[in-house]
Amino acid sequence: MATLEILSNELFLEIFDYLSPTEIFSTFHNLNSRIDRLLSLQSIRIDLKTVEKPDFMDYCEHFIPTCYDRIKYLQLCNNHKENFISLFCQLFPNMDKFSTLHTLILIKPTVDKLLHLLPQLSTLIRLVIIGKQENKQENEICSLIFNDKMLSLKSCTLSFFNQLHMDGICVSNIEYLKISMLKLETMFHLFHYIPNIKTLNVTISTYDETSVPSPSGYQKLAMLVQNLTNLTLEVSHFSTFEPIELLLKNLVQLQRLSYICSDAIGLEHIDSERWKSILVRLYILKKFHLSIKTHIATTFENILASFQTNVFIHRQWYFAFDEDALSNVIHFYTIPYFSSKYSLKMTTIAARNAHCYTNVKYLVIRLNNSTFLSPPIRFPNVGSLQLFGSCDCSPSVIINYLDIALDYSKLKHFEFYTKISEDLFLHILRHSSNLYSLKTKYSILSKITNDFTHDEMCSYLKKNIKKCVLVKTTHTKISDLCSHVISNEIIEFLSN
Repeated sequence: MATLEILSNELFLEIFDYLSPTEIFSTFHNLNSRIDRLLSLQSIRIDLKTVEKPDFMDYCEHFIPTCYDRIKYLQLCNNHKENFISLFCQLFPNMDKFSTLHTLILIKPTVDKLLHLLPQLSTLIRLVIIGKQENKQENEICSLIFNDKMLSLKSCTLSFFNQLHMDGICVSNIEYLKISMLKLETMFHLFHYIPNIKTLNVTISTYDETSVPSPSGYQKLAMLVQNLTNLTLEVSHFSTFEPIELLLKNLVQLQRLSYICSDAIGLEHIDSERWKSILVRLYILKKFHLSIKTHIATTFENILASFQTNVFIHRQWYFAFDEDALSNVIHFYTIPYFSSKYSLKMTTIAARNAHCYTNVKYLVIRLNNSTFLSPPIRFPNVGSLQLFGSCDCSPSVIINYLDIALDYSKLKHFEFYTKISEDLFLHILRHSSNLYSLKTKYSILSKITNDFTHDEMCSYLKKNIKKCVLVKTTHTKISDLCSHVISNEIIEFLSN
């Protein structure tokens, strides 16, 4: 205690930044009045997404009641074992006590619990709801969010598996909205209720040609969202580009635009003349990202050449395309590739531009038994690698591919759900000096290490791995076979 007394308030606050809320309060609470005053000033973030039930109950029964009015951030998740959100609602039926709660993240909530929680949280600034596949009542949620009671809400993410409707909604003050599974006409309807929107990220599931506006109606739609400067549109299976084209031409205030089409039908989505006519109207646009996938059998070199004109080059927008030699899927996109995640097969013939994939941090490679292998693609900044699929080719072929594709010194996470050779696994362990996280099936890890008796592999695992997620396993198997290799404290278990 005498040593703690000499520390300044600033140093205590810096120490608190490195600790979780429970660690702070269990360690420092009631040590002395000065430290207690510092604790009373701390805003608290509580993330219960991955805790086990005993820890969850400890949080709810002993920690949260001591700091209701300082909790700024709360994350809850239902998993395959426990309905934690329902349990939380039972323990805290009155949410008024959480008077300073600004951010709420709910993963796989049931609709009845949303109906319980949301009306009590009118002061929320940020709301994230990740739905579960079996929910069929998400439409009730929209009327709870887009209404005149949640006037403080500025940021909202709604991710669902079923199409959302916007019946019964009211004008909202939301400025950032990310929402999935909307019909195109539903998005147009939503424009009437989000006059303050600045950033909009929408996944469009389908559209009804009879319900979209007439060409003259798009200007009126654009006038409803005059503050919108950042737009991301993701569509699939669209045969016509016209409604998207007419909308974009009228959103002249856009500064950032991303357009993703995962399965384009026809050539309209990659018609350079139509994109020119859009982009010349978006004269203050600073960032433009395009990503189109299609099965069209055509000469893509000609399409690529049509995008290499002054309209694009003057604004430094450049394009490339990848082609899967087996499935004939063409992927056309702006470079550098803007997403942090990239999936490929070893048969993918990709762009050779050195700067194409500098943004990619998470690389997924699907192994296959094709006799054709494309030249390796360079991904200089990948920190997470996933291998899946099956491949009977020589391990040296895959090793040579990865040696060119990756900078092993940047690799921190490796996951694989398929049988890979001992040579390949050992090669990755040897060369990835900063690898600290591993995710795989227990049975695969057990087999590749010869029931954890392979000395060199086990040495690397024990020395480097700080987090290990094992799928389809039990605590008993771990304690029997590998607790002496990977510490129990860093192992997570997933039953499926």
